[in-house]
Amino acid sequence: ADTYGVILVAKDSRTIVCDESNYYINESGNDGMAVAGSGDVLAGMIASYAARYAKDSADHTLTEYVAAAVYLHGMAGDIAAGEYSKSSMTAREIISSLPGLLKQFEEGRG
Repeated sequence: ADTYGVILVAKDSRTIVCDESNYYINESGNDGMAVAGSGDVLAGMIASYAARYAKDSADHTLTEYVAAAVYLHGMAGDIAAGEYSKSSMTAREIISSLPGLLKQFEEGRG
C-alpha cells in the first residue's frame, strides 16, 4: 500500500484493509465463504461503497468505506452460514443476507 499508494484488501481467515497510514483487521466472515462468486460479491460491495465515498467523503475516508464493505460482506456470510450452513452456502445466499443486515445498520441496531 505504501509503495503504490493504494488501498489493499488482503483476504485470509481475517481480512486486512490498509492504506499508507491506516489498517483495519476484519474478523467477520467464515470459511464457508470460500465459494465461487464470494469475491465478486465483495468486489461489488467495495465498488458500491467507493461510490458512496465519492458522494459523502466529508465524513469518512475511502479506506474506512472499503473496510465497512469488507465487514458487512463478512457479516452477511456469517448470517448465511447460520441459515444455510458453512458447507452448503453459496454467493447468492451471501447476497440474500444483505438486505436485512443493511436495514439493521440503517436502523442503528447493527
